[in-house]
Amino acid sequence: MASALLPGDPLQLGDFWPAGRLGAGGQGVAYEARSLTRAEWQEYLPGLPYQKICP
Repeated sequence: MASALLPGDPLQLGDFWPAGRLGAGGQGVAYEARSLTRAEWQEYLPGLPYQKICP
């Protein structure tokens, strides 16, 4: 189960959006991430144009 993101964690990883932290260690942080559909985009990121980030 992923834990909550912390201040300073990235808001975007390429075409994916971090949903939580899976763990952290000597080689960095592992994130649970997902790709948002247009409908999810409007729910989670209102006000940001979908086309600008996800062509």
